[in-house]
This record gives sequence, C-alpha cells and structure tokens, in this order.
Amino acid sequence: MKEKVGEKMAKSSIDRIREAEISAAQRKKQISEELSASLSESRAKAEKDVERAKEEADKYVASERVKSEKEAEEYLASSLEKAKAQAREYCAGAEKNADKAIEIIIAGITGK
Repeated sequence: MKEKVGEKMAKSSIDRIREAEISAAQRKKQISEELSASLSESRAKAEKDVERAKEEADKYVASERVKSEKEAEEYLASSLEKAKAQAREYCAGAEKNADKAIEIIIAGITGK
C-alpha cells in the first residue's frame, strides 16, 4: 500500500511538473504575442512620426524655395531697373556728345 501512495505522489508530482511546463509555455507564448503586438504598435507609431517629419520637412523646403524664388525675382527686377537707369544715363550722355559733335561739324562747315 505504501508503494501505491508513493506512486500516486510521484504521478501527482509529474502531473504538476507537466502542468507547470504547459503553463510556462503558454505564458511564454502570451508574452511573445504581447511583445510582438507592442513592437508592431511602436513600429507603426515610428513610421507615422517619420512620415510626419518628412511632410514637415517637405513643407519647409517648399516654403524656403518660394522665399528664394521671390528674392531672386526681386533681385532680378532691381538689377534690371538699375541697368535701365544706367543705360538711360549713357544714352543721355551719348546724345549730348552727339549734339556737341554736330555743332562742331556745323561750325567747321559754316566757319562760325
């Protein structure tokens, strides 16, 4: 009878060990699934953050491009106006010189 009690205790211990192994395997699987879900969420959040940062960078680049283009247009317009003013001055000076040259030629021809 003592052997049967010992066998029952051994069998009970083996059953408890098996249950513990099964429970540990289930817990391991559960933790693995939780970690996987957490990593998936973190990855999705990181991808959204990266996309948001890219959109902000694209907006900034576009804004700076518009500013640069406007500044370039203003610079070109200003340079064009300066060049026109300088050309008008040169032309006015050339006209005065031409008028003087004509007067000198006429004076030389007429003797005056």
